[in-house]
Amino acid sequence: MNKNSLVLSTPLTVLVLILVGFGPRSSASPLTLRPVPDRPIFANHPAAQTVIVHFGGALGFNYNPKSIFLSPGDTITWQGDFTMHPLVSDEALWSTPNTGSSFAFTFNQPGVYHFHCFFHGAIGMRGTVFVGDHSFVPLAEK
Repeated sequence: MNKNSLVLSTPLTVLVLILVGFGPRSSASPLTLRPVPDRPIFANHPAAQTVIVHFGGALGFNYNPKSIFLSPGDTITWQGDFTMHPLVSDEALWSTPNTGSSFAFTFNQPGVYHFHCFFHGAIGMRGTVFVGDHSFVPLAEK
């Protein structure tokens, strides 16, 4: 097959594929979707993970990391001085820890969750937790 015949046959091939693949379906064989019972959303997800978020001290008024991507069932452990930087859940998921140096929370439901320092949130000491399918990358944070 020479170059010219390949160029001429390509549009015809595309047209045939479109007509065959997207043509009308007979009413005798409609496309039926049915749920798959007892199939977990994240079938290949490994065992639950724990992510450590450090804050305060040498980090100043920052969380590290500031954005966290989790799967349902994963846990975050915040480590720092809660007396100087009380941790607040914007969605009221936990009572604000204001003593101690370690606090853990397990995120079981998919969604986007925000947290901040009670004293320094207004100057940027904030973070975001994304829980769900890791195949997407969010475009913006709160």
